[in-house]
Amino acid sequence: MTPVEQALAYAERWPVFPTALVRRANGKTDKVPLVKWAKAEADRAAVDARDPALIRRWWRRWPDAVISLPTGSRSGIVVLDIDVKEDRNGFDTLADLGAAILPDTPIAHTPSGGVHVYFACHAAVEIRNSQGGKGLGIGLDVRGEGGQVVLPGPGGYWWDPHWNFETVAPVSAPRWIGHREKRKAPVGRSGAFDPAAILRTACDNIRGAGAGERHEVLNREAYSIAGLVTAGELDHGTARHSLEAAALAMAASTGGDRIKAAADLDDAFRDGLRAPRRGRR
Repeated sequence: MTPVEQALAYAERWPVFPTALVRRANGKTDKVPLVKWAKAEADRAAVDARDPALIRRWWRRWPDAVISLPTGSRSGIVVLDIDVKEDRNGFDTLADLGAAILPDTPIAHTPSGGVHVYFACHAAVEIRNSQGGKGLGIGLDVRGEGGQVVLPGPGGYWWDPHWNFETVAPVSAPRWIGHREKRKAPVGRSGAFDPAAILRTACDNIRGAGAGERHEVLNREAYSIAGLVTAGELDHGTARHSLEAAALAMAASTGGDRIKAAADLDDAFRDGLRAPRRGRR
């Protein structure tokens, strides 16, 4: 599918606009809207960004443009960007917030191993943009009212095979996404059995696995977590999704094969469901 065909397909659901990816001298990439209406409130009302004729004109002019979605009230979508780079890991920050377990909502994966988590706008809370340490914390960006996000397509992102707009509806954005203060993770009794913490640790181990140990770590952790699922300690969908996101992040960060990582995970998880380990690890 060409970029313009993808843009037209997305426009059946949302307004879209073309964006250029501009690489800076320091290696960072800026996302620069190619049409003024994306930033100007007065222009927004005058432009129907779902008009096929207009979209075709835009992509004839900028055939290599990536496809952006205006977040907030224009699309009804809020996005939590969990960034994974050499100097930051948004999954760690999310764990510090006590929100490491993601809900069943559409997710897109990024080339660096991060994810874009798609939520529906909260009915009672206007969620605005925030970035990193000035918002929720290092590695966590929020795209809300007045923001934008690059959709899967020519920009190198891809939809999660299990959690996407064809399989699940976006859940309402949690209130804390719009808040700047951090929430403390719940503290239990020292040494208390905590299945959610075990899942977080397993995912951390998978994401941090080196090139020579990926297969062993992925199989061990997926098998063990599947045992907790069968024992009723963890929700199947939540556990499976968290492991899949970690496996994709591991493959992306180490240059591994995403398809093989997904197949290894599937085999180990299935084996763990069939013959779960007994007791608590």
